[in-house]
Amino acid sequence: MPTKIVDVILLFGDSQTQGAWEEGGFAQRLALKLYLYLASGDVYVRKLDVINRGLSGYNSEWALPVFEQVLPKKDAIGPKVKLLTLWLGGNDTCILPSAQHLPLDRFVVNLRQMVSMVQSPDSEYYSPETRIILITPAPINEAVRAATLGSRDPPIALDRKSEVTKKYAEAVIKLGQELNVPVLDVYTPIWEATDNGDPKKLERYLYDGLHLSKEGYAVLYDLLIQTIKTKFPELHYDALPMDFPGTISGRVDFGRPLALYLYLAPVDDYARKLDVINRGLSGYNSEWALPVFEQVFPQKGAIGPKVKLLTIWFGGNDACLLPSPQHLPLDRFIASLRQMVSMVQSPDSQYYSPETRIILITPPPFNEAVRAARLAARDPPIALDRKSGVTRKYADAVIELGKELNVPALDVYTPIWEATDNGDPKKLEKYLYDGLHPSKEGYAVIYDLLIQTIETKFPELHYDALPMVFPGWKDLDWSNARASIF
Repeated sequence: MPTKIVDVILLFGDSQTQGAWEEGGFAQRLALKLYLYLASGDVYVRKLDVINRGLSGYNSEWALPVFEQVLPKKDAIGPKVKLLTLWLGGNDTCILPSAQHLPLDRFVVNLRQMVSMVQSPDSEYYSPETRIILITPAPINEAVRAATLGSRDPPIALDRKSEVTKKYAEAVIKLGQELNVPVLDVYTPIWEATDNGDPKKLERYLYDGLHLSKEGYAVLYDLLIQTIKTKFPELHYDALPMDFPGTISGRVDFGRPLALYLYLAPVDDYARKLDVINRGLSGYNSEWALPVFEQVFPQKGAIGPKVKLLTIWFGGNDACLLPSPQHLPLDRFIASLRQMVSMVQSPDSQYYSPETRIILITPPPFNEAVRAARLAARDPPIALDRKSGVTRKYADAVIELGKELNVPALDVYTPIWEATDNGDPKKLEKYLYDGLHPSKEGYAVIYDLLIQTIETKFPELHYDALPMVFPGWKDLDWSNARASIF
């Protein structure tokens, strides 16, 4: 069976893009379920992968040779870029003598060239199905930026000016009009929302005077979704089909994705080191997920990225009580997990991948009181579908399987259970926002345990041990960045 190809949204830019995996960043919000942001529904989960190619510190001229390496060439085998955002200018606008400074005309030439690489039929990167959105640089808070630079040892003079940044933002808007490419103007709404750049009010949107805060990214994200909806409605998340069917009667139970590839948050730890790909299947038990695993895991010899780390996290639905169709007996649950591991580790498997490290994850605890109340409030009411004692058995079985197969098992159940005085319902509310799915605090426990497991079991894959893809901007030959990158 051929590997399932999921097309992508490619985010290309400078540190504003690289940092977009931070909490509330626009990359994170595109890739995650909206329930984390106090709304309902999905964004691009199981529709398009979000790939971040942010380059902290780069100006557009240094970024150009990187763009040539990350943009797929025409007729390349693999995912297609359905949407491309180009967000540069924040460093080009630096004032001399900064090495990051790039004159306005050269900045525009570089953006024009990137667009042409995608849109010109003569280009080796020609991709008529790729939709492009240009993004302007954000405003600058000179007062905060000056204070930050002035506190360094030795002090550094202010390197950016608001009026200069505005000129670059206006140039992006003008270029978009000329090329008939939509432009997301992030400068103007933030500037106007702060009474034309009042320093105290700008602090809400720029946490250090330069980079967007969660609130700043919220402005950008809302504008991006509006732009997609009006300019490229076929790419709006509501218009895209979901990869692989939903659960019962097409209904998807919103919440924690039982991930085949765990979505790290913050993914910024692995920025420019490893891409983090989420293949969570809400509502699936492990047996339903097996045929999906056969499609999403690369076959041996496949051309493309290699899976360096695989997390397998099931059990939350398998542990449902009968008559729920999600229920899977414990022996069949373990057989499904065993088969997934064997597919990767067995030399006879068509998916054999000796370089792939695997971590099993147990289901977390369960808050019966909260879950029962939520199900009883439905119309018609639904009986409690899970029991803590049953979920514990599935968690214990994952740990035993890990020991048997010599595969690390991340025990999520025990630390949360013990932190809540053996499952006190009121205390569990901190870790399970609806009685079933981890809250932000619950995911924090899981994330910390995951990083600890990587560090102790697979230290070569810890983010501190991995080299960065493409040089840091200070390591470039500023007069010939191409030579540093190729």
